[in-house]
Amino acid sequence: MRRRWIAVGAVAAAVALAGGAAAVYARPTPAKTADAFLEATQKGDSAAYEAAFTRKAREAGKQAGIPLRVEVTPAGDEDQRKRLRVGSTQVEGETAEVTLVDPSAPEESLPLKLKMRKDEGQWRIFAVVAPIAGADTQVTLDYEHPASIPADLLTGMARGWGAKVIGQGLKAIGEGLKTAGDGLVGAGNAMEKEAGPAAAPR
Repeated sequence: MRRRWIAVGAVAAAVALAGGAAAVYARPTPAKTADAFLEATQKGDSAAYEAAFTRKAREAGKQAGIPLRVEVTPAGDEDQRKRLRVGSTQVEGETAEVTLVDPSAPEESLPLKLKMRKDEGQWRIFAVVAPIAGADTQVTLDYEHPASIPADLLTGMARGWGAKVIGQGLKAIGEGLKTAGDGLVGAGNAMEKEAGPAAAPR
């Protein structure tokens, strides 16, 4: 009888250990969220892509009229999304940052990073740190505040390419709009002159 109880106890202990191991294995981690994000991006799965972001980011995107969606990645390795792999993870308190690595990129190139926090029991993305093409700098895109993203991109480009270059571009756009406006004013004046004085209102 005693041996039987010992055997039952051993089986119970083994089951408990197995259950504990399964719980640890199933525990949500930032790296698993990054894996799901990459898989959704590469497959063009918008539902899974959206689920990788915090609820606040999802709701903010819908309110701003720019819901979180992803296009199907073209076949082949020319698209960087096919080459990205999950790299290192840094956890600081309630937030985490996961680096996405492109093995074929030059060693000195800046990586893409996913910023996460715990949301509804899962690690989810609230912002993306993206490198500016052709510049040695990055910009943080806050998906929980999508209205700030265009300004953040301009600031990042100005920091990377030089404020003078961006300023010159914006100035050229402004001068073009002013020229177009002057032309419309001139055309209006000519049409008004040709039509003669307007009739007095009754």
